[in-house]
Amino acid sequence: MKPWVRTVLKGAAPLPAAAAETAIVDRIVAVVNDDIITQHDVETTIRPYLENTKEQGFSPEMQRQAVARLRKDALDTLIENKLTDQEVKRYNITVSEEEIDQQIAQIKRMNSVTDEEIRAMLSSRKMTMEGYRKDIKGMLQRTKLVNREVTSRVVITKEEIKAYYEKN
Repeated sequence: MKPWVRTVLKGAAPLPAAAAETAIVDRIVAVVNDDIITQHDVETTIRPYLENTKEQGFSPEMQRQAVARLRKDALDTLIENKLTDQEVKRYNITVSEEEIDQQIAQIKRMNSVTDEEIRAMLSSRKMTMEGYRKDIKGMLQRTKLVNREVTSRVVITKEEIKAYYEKN
């Protein structure tokens, strides 16, 4: 099945008269097969990076361009993640709590940080440990999917193994 993605570029359809008086709280910005991506999803994704763009001291026009680029990149990433998540679900790829714990422990070792430092970093980005664990789970599922897809396409014949062995 070929993935289907539609991005909504302009505003939503006209609203009935009663609804026209209410403010739009959220809107669909992309449809990925049967899943949707909302403006809220995009804004939540870029939130940790908005402060960085403000601190750069850009002119208002450069600031606007940087935020527009962030939104586009975030939408692209969200679409890719939706497609990948759909494949993860299709192949029933799971990640255990233990695997998540191991990944977090590895991140702490590689960066020489403590639990408190990770929690402080998450807090500064307005993230929770639960959200972080969810992100780690998604990353691990995508890694398993990629490994599954690559492994299924790599075929090494006995002749190739023999030729390599004899050469080396």
